[in-house]
Parts: sequence; structure tokens; C-alpha cells
Amino acid sequence: MSNRHTILPVFITLVMGLGLLASCSSLGFYGPCKLPGNLSPESVLGEWSLTYPSDYWVSDPIEGSLVVTGTMPYLIAPGATPMPLEKCRWLVGLDGTLQWQNDAWKSCSALRGPSYRMEGDETVTLYENGTYQQTFVSSTYSYIGPLNHWELIADTPDGPKLRMHGMKCFSEGIRQANSFVHITLSPQRADLDRLQKYVQSHPPSETTDIVAGVAYPEDGFIYLYPRVCERKLSLVQMGFRVGSDDWHPNNPVFHRK
Repeated sequence: MSNRHTILPVFITLVMGLGLLASCSSLGFYGPCKLPGNLSPESVLGEWSLTYPSDYWVSDPIEGSLVVTGTMPYLIAPGATPMPLEKCRWLVGLDGTLQWQNDAWKSCSALRGPSYRMEGDETVTLYENGTYQQTFVSSTYSYIGPLNHWELIADTPDGPKLRMHGMKCFSEGIRQANSFVHITLSPQRADLDRLQKYVQSHPPSETTDIVAGVAYPEDGFIYLYPRVCERKLSLVQMGFRVGSDDWHPNNPVFHRK
């Protein structure tokens, strides 16, 4: 058989595969985690856990590190070292004036502390009476949280989710979980895309109350998304470092014990 006859079937298969992938993406099925069917509060009860992998690294924000002087360079405490504005451009508003962003340190390396490997086992146990308990154990730190409230929010554009009141965000580091440095947590890529498509296809009057992110810790809660990942029901937590093109859920993802 000639090379032409060999390549043609492969090319047709590739084109059909790409077309199917695009079709699935437009329907919201693209990605390894799917919406569960017939979800109820009883279906998520029990103990859920995750272990942070050995290559999971975090970089802590520096608390109280920013001092602004007029419209000129800001200073990094405690050394008060001048730094050009363009190095932290997300602190500059659209009108050219300085505007503090709660998560501005994400795009500015001078506002971040040293990176370190995140390790430990996190557990969330959901009880039938609407309470849950969160624990975290590592070689250097342990945490046993109080009984806090949880609730299933079933009818939302981005799919069903659990509102976890008082939950600590350990995925950005132990020090971040115990600090008051504000960050913005967002849905994982597939759920964020589902939410954005809903907003684009509905009039503003129906979408004005929709908020994609959670301001942590001031909002006082974190969302966990019940999703079927690898054919198993999982709880996918909101993230801070979710890539815009990454359809695979990033840690943390809780699996039932």
C-alpha cells in the first residue's frame, strides 16, 4: 500500500476525533469530571480525604509587605526597598492610579515569600445533621477543626456544590490557611467555563447576582463541587492557581474513604 493510502485513513480519523472533541466541549462534557446525576445530601455523607502529592509546592504571601507612596514606587517592608510599578502591574488601575488588589501578590514575585513543598493529609467528614469536621495532619503540623455547617446548593449555573462554612484553605499552604492575607478562590476550569457560558447566553438581569469566585477568608466559606472523576464521586475544591486552559482538576480533590 502506498504512503498516500496509508495516511488518508489516519487523517480522516484525526479529523473526526477533533470534531467529536469540539462537539463535546461545546456541550460541556469535555474534561475528566462530569456532573453527577440524582445528587442528594445523603449521597455525599461520610469521610473524604486527600493527600497532597510530593511535587505540590506553594508560595506564601508576605503579610503587610506593601506600602504605597502617592503614585510613585511602592515600598516593600521591612526593608522599604523601592520597586518600579511595572513589576507589579496588577496594582495599577485602568485609569493609571494605584489600586490595591487582595490577590495582587500572585502576579508580583516581590510580594511572595519563599516556596516550600506542601505535604499532609486532609480529611473532611460530612454528617447527616448538616455539620462537618475538617482535619489536617503532616509531619510538622496538625489541625482538628470544630463542627461547622455545610449545605448542598443544587440549582446553580455551574452545577451543584457544597457550601462549606468555616473551612480552611490548606491548598495554598499551612501559613496561608492560618493567616488573614486575602486571596480569591475560583471554580475549577470545567465549572468556570459552564458558568461563563450561562452568563453569555442570558440577559444581564438574570446574571447580576452570579459571582464566580470566593473572597477567602472574609466570605467565611469555600465551595466543594461534587463531581464524577474517573468514574468515582469526588469533591473538587475551588482553587487559586487554576490554569485557564487546564481542564484537568488541580489539587485539592477529595475522594471518599
